Amino acid sequence: MQAYKRFWTDGYKSTAVEEEYQEQAQPGFLKRVGLKPNHVFLDLGCGYLRGTIRLVDYLEEGHFYGIDISEANIQKARARALELCKHKPNLAVASRFEIEEIWPNMRADMIIAASVFTHIFPRDVEECLRRVSRVLRGKFYATIFKDNTVPVYGGWCGVCAEHVDDSHDSSPAMRQQNFESLNFCYNTEWMLKAARNCGLRMREIASTEIYQYMLEFSPL
Repeated sequence: MQAYKRFWTDGYKSTAVEEEYQEQAQPGFLKRVGLKPNHVFLDLGCGYLRGTIRLVDYLEEGHFYGIDISEANIQKARARALELCKHKPNLAVASRFEIEEIWPNMRADMIIAASVFTHIFPRDVEECLRRVSRVLRGKFYATIFKDNTVPVYGGWCGVCAEHVDDSHDSSPAMRQQNFESLNFCYNTEWMLKAARNCGLRMREIASTEIYQYMLEFSPL
């Protein structure tokens, strides 16, 4: 998780075009799958609200929650919300998805983890699923790079955002380079088993709203 923190705090830099696209794409997707103004919403790995800033005022006051491992990101998120939003989001730093410890009475109608599972190891994915299952009363959406040719996970092959037939022909060197850069692919069959072990059912949506493969989780 500390490697993930370094990746997002010091490593990844998005362009203005990417910023604008994600500001529209994520809220648009979440509204289409049923997010309503009266719902309680949680953004896991919210960063500086790069993808969900437009939901702060869409939701009723106090219904937007967000956690991130980076204190710098949370500080930036608070500043952006203060400047751009009428409502005040509930934001907190969390190192291990400690949702219940931070907000004991919060129960979420919808949760998203965009570009989180693409950069964390299997044990952290399982930890996230366990903690989400305790606060989820609706749907949880998470994006991955999908690769069912690997047993559990492996380095991103470079084309996973586009493929639909589990065919990968990139070089081992590219996979290793992406692995070292914390760009991971996941096997959805393993993800399904992990979800069940955490009390969740999983459905593959195959949406590329944010250039990745979308999974939907809900309580068993």
